[in-house]
Amino acid sequence: MSNGEVKNQNPIALAMAALVLIAFAVVLGYMIHIASGADDKLWTRSTYLFGSIEAIAFAAAGFIFGKEVHRQQAANAERRADAADQKASAASQKAAEATKAASSIKSLVDTKAAAKALLTGANPQSSAGISDLQEISAFSERVLKSI
Repeated sequence: MSNGEVKNQNPIALAMAALVLIAFAVVLGYMIHIASGADDKLWTRSTYLFGSIEAIAFAAAGFIFGKEVHRQQAANAERRADAADQKASAASQKAAEATKAASSIKSLVDTKAAAKALLTGANPQSSAGISDLQEISAFSERVLKSI
């Protein structure tokens, strides 16, 4: 944990957490000291008390070191969100390019159909070549609507 993160924590709470950890170390030393010579009754009572102090000490350690763990999780989540934003932006750009391409194809087909109708003097509905172009134009229109 960097010094800046320690300074951001409440100094009173940080001091209390440090005192709890020191008290835990003292109790642990006592437990090691009595481990070899204690009778069963004293050892059972000591382990019962040690479990309670251990839980409090772990909470204090979590207070001191937990911020670092959550900071890392937040940084990972932020990186995943940035990657998702980049993918969404790329997909949006591709969709815009596809729309532009489909629109260009439709305009080209419409222009070709109109030019062919003028050159042949045919009715656009009756000419086979023109109706093929109109079919392509209609397909392009459907593609544009689906994008």
